[in-house]
Amino acid sequence: MANIYKLTLGSLLDAVRTTVAAVASLLLARLLKLPEFYWAPISAIVIIGSTIDPRTLAWQRFAGTALGAVLAALIATFFPGNALVYAVAIFLCGLLCALLRLRGAYRALWSFLWESRWRSP
Repeated sequence: MANIYKLTLGSLLDAVRTTVAAVASLLLARLLKLPEFYWAPISAIVIIGSTIDPRTLAWQRFAGTALGAVLAALIATFFPGNALVYAVAIFLCGLLCALLRLRGAYRALWSFLWESRWRSP
């Protein structure tokens, strides 16, 4: 029986690419003192995007929101809100979604994580 919880190099590279894009856009927006800097990483991740079957996307986004809520609560309890913690959290979101084969949940998971933890300056 094949292991469905297999982490592939492609999934790992997607998580790294998304993390770099999100953190770089966040830091640049803050450096430029944009008033609503939190839209920069959101835009970066939306642009990176993915092609997912719409029938599976809805439940995966629901799962991503639930996982994001749990992850945000854990991180908010134990870690400060800074760029390094944000980068690690985004990367962990990518790995978690890849391991659970919830590619469509990635954007919902990090979005909830961002909105609940790092949106305020």
